[in-house]
Amino acid sequence: MTFDLNIFCQSVRLGNLYRQKLAHKVQALGYEIYETKDGFELEGITRENIQVFSKRSRSIIRKIQHSGLKVTPENRDRATLTTRKAKHITQTLEEFQQEWKAEAAAMKVEIPLPGKPQLNLWEREQQKMSYRSFITLGR
Repeated sequence: MTFDLNIFCQSVRLGNLYRQKLAHKVQALGYEIYETKDGFELEGITRENIQVFSKRSRSIIRKIQHSGLKVTPENRDRATLTTRKAKHITQTLEEFQQEWKAEAAAMKVEIPLPGKPQLNLWEREQQKMSYRSFITLGR
């Protein structure tokens, strides 16, 4: 199997496009977001809140540590592939959502409610440029 740089670059671009579109949709629903090195997170959700629901991540870290290895990106990737179990979905989306809400309440995690739908990033940039033009022309 050979490494295809073109396929890799396309997958990175598609991943970035997906995260950008998802961020716009989340904002359109009225949630506030903030940028992270990997994409974005919802305002009002702390790192501790995220860890409560990161069972898979905690399981992978435990597996690495149990093996006596350091937690590195390479070891995480390897452990991710070797510990993945087949998914057998037996619940509906609504049942999952009820379970997640109950779990959040038990862990005292407050889920932020959407506010007024926000402009997407492109519209915000357009507004900023309009304001700058207006200010510049007004001088």
